[in-house]
Formats: sequence, structure tokens, C-alpha cells
Amino acid sequence: PTALTTGTIPYKSAGALLDSPISTDGTDVTVSGNISALGGRPIEINGTSGSIKIKGSSGGWSIKTEFEGFSGADLGGFAAKGSGNSLDYYYIGDNFSSPLFKIVPSGAATLSDTLNVGVTASYADNAAAIAGGLSTGTIYRTGDNLKIVH
Repeated sequence: PTALTTGTIPYKSAGALLDSPISTDGTDVTVSGNISALGGRPIEINGTSGSIKIKGSSGGWSIKTEFEGFSGADLGGFAAKGSGNSLDYYYIGDNFSSPLFKIVPSGAATLSDTLNVGVTASYADNAAAIAGGLSTGTIYRTGDNLKIVH
């Protein structure tokens, strides 16, 4: 195959040679519409909704967005892990076997409020934390014990 440096990628439709909705100026590639990558784990980038959909597999699966430093250092990422049509958990960290933070869905409870994690100020009790300006879901401490404003 010949590399495309500028222009559009030709394709055939009903026997006629047409220009595709994919074009390049030699630096950037522009796609009018959606992008699909087929295979065992199909990926779809939807240009209309701005969503990215990655299909899991029938066995165990993990879908991860990874971050890499300028020099190539692995900075971890966030992901979901599951099996078939089930979600085991969401995680943030280097890998699914030792995440820094994990959210596990269950049938009994869901995470529906914001959990604010940061520098944990010390307050005598929940009332003092609220009087100090903390909002529901914020972590504070009383001595060595972590607590959550409720």
C-alpha cells in the first residue's frame, strides 16, 4: 500500500470510486462521522455524542485509560474490570490487582453522593466539621480516626 500524505482516501461504493470522509493534510487526520475498530474487543468513537465505547469480552475483561509521562514513565490510569455482561469494579491506579482506589457496585448500595478526599482537617465531631465549612461526604479526622461528614 501507498502512504497517504495529503488528500482523501478513495473507496468504492456501488462500483463508483468515491472520496471517503477521512482526509489528511499530512499532519492531522480528519474523520467526518464515527470511527470503529473491529476485532475481539470492538471500539467505537462517536463524533456526534463525543463518547468512546469499548466492548468487553465474554471472559474476564479490563478496559483502561492509561497516562504516560513525557519520558515514557507509566503514571497509572483509571479503568473498569468485569466479566461477560457484569461489572466487577471501577479502579484508579497502576493495575487492577492493586488499585489505589476502587468502587465496587453492589445490589444493596450505590455511590450516589460526592466523596471529597483531600487534606483531612481535624474536628471534634460531625457538628464541628459542618460548622467549619465541610460539606456532606467530605472526610475529616478526630485524632487518628477518619470520619465522613453526614
